[in-house]
Amino acid sequence: APDFKFSGTDIISVGVQDQREPIISQRNKPQLSGIIRGGCLTAFILVFPPIKDEKDYIVLSYFYVPEDTIIERSRQDKVHYDLWAKEGYIKATPGNVIDYDFIRNDILAASKKYNMQEIGYDPWGATELATKLYNEYKIRMVEIRQWKSNISEPAKDILVKVKKGEIDHYGNPVLRWCTDNLVMIPDADEHVRPAKDKATDRIDGFVALINAWTRMMFREETSSIYNKKDLLVL
Repeated sequence: APDFKFSGTDIISVGVQDQREPIISQRNKPQLSGIIRGGCLTAFILVFPPIKDEKDYIVLSYFYVPEDTIIERSRQDKVHYDLWAKEGYIKATPGNVIDYDFIRNDILAASKKYNMQEIGYDPWGATELATKLYNEYKIRMVEIRQWKSNISEPAKDILVKVKKGEIDHYGNPVLRWCTDNLVMIPDADEHVRPAKDKATDRIDGFVALINAWTRMMFREETSSIYNKKDLLVL
């Protein structure tokens, strides 16, 4: 089966980041989140499902790079991390490695500001942060192993929503870039997964979106387990 690509240019864009708040504030349904740690780019994504008769899904994106290496990384990856940081699309964390305390504070602020129900996370590199968020702040954390059986259906559903123009990410250039870099590989059973070895560059933002989308689609199936455990593994 052939590989297929998502295209960031297909994702509907209707405004700038500052215009999100009036719309998001009206959304009372549960908000689901995903987080993934990349080598130099970490993504924290929130998904706001439609309300009432609306069809669009609002995607709120937070991206992080180490402040001391942002110029070097911009040259290496040939993208404008530094410009995106100045424009507010990326947050530069202090030092030469990602500062997860900085990210934790943003997550805690989001959990208070929005009706954030839980966070799906990639265990590679994010387990320590997830454990801390659960143990110290009782935020529901769901480990999403990046198996085709876990992420194939959510990835396909995102593609359907993109083609219908039902995902609104407010023109975030970092998420658009990650999406443009993405290649999904199907197997004989028509399961798909992101192929990092075939991606043209970093895809961390889109993988974090898949993690959030996974929890949005399957949260009801695992909600009864929360009576026993708030740190889950899928």
